[in-house]
Amino acid sequence: DESFLSAMNGWMIPIIGSLFAQEAISRFLGAKSASTARNAGFVAAGLYFVVAFIPALIGMIVSNMDLNIAYDDSFLPTVAEQMLPPALFVIFIGALISAILSTVDSTLLAVAALVTRNIIEPVIPAATDRQRLAIARVVTGIAGVVAHYVATRGDSIYSLVEASSAWGTAGVAVIVLIGLWSGFGGPRAALTSLLAGVAGTIVFGAYYEDAAFLLSLLVAAVAFVAVALFEKRQVVQPA
Repeated sequence: DESFLSAMNGWMIPIIGSLFAQEAISRFLGAKSASTARNAGFVAAGLYFVVAFIPALIGMIVSNMDLNIAYDDSFLPTVAEQMLPPALFVIFIGALISAILSTVDSTLLAVAALVTRNIIEPVIPAATDRQRLAIARVVTGIAGVVAHYVATRGDSIYSLVEASSAWGTAGVAVIVLIGLWSGFGGPRAALTSLLAGVAGTIVFGAYYEDAAFLLSLLVAAVAFVAVALFEKRQVVQPA
């Protein structure tokens, strides 16, 4: 009974959210050349599709089998428990937990790095390396506490992943895409778009959840263009 708009909104969250995920961006920013970053991006996209297709394929196969399994967050571990020998089941669960923890670990470290470099260092430019390290550790701890709070308030793993991929991504997507292909707009337009995207996520998530992400993208894009055009009109042309 899902509407077309709701389905499109659901597809766009992981697709657009993955384009600007820190685990992807941190990799290509660390490449030694533009060609290496580009080629690695294509290879990673192929691997992303292949690896992500495995659980989807398992879900499609098992859904047509006569197994008494609930379709919730425990679906994949339950399938493995019923169909694998005990030794392989232990290995599978260990690999699954390791994958989850590695993602959480990199995300918390990315939060600490971004906050320390972009917010705290400009405020305290004279901080020593030891002080910066101490600040990064404190921010990592705070991020962990916040992440734990958010996780305990979630209804399911899917809803948490969906929320984290959609939160603030609309503004980031608009800023990055416009910035990559043109010099249109400036810092004020970018900041306005980012704030509009976050506000749209909150407002539409509460009152029009079926298309909350798509509408947030639209609002962020309109905000960016409006501020950019306003700034352009304010530029005094030379006589």
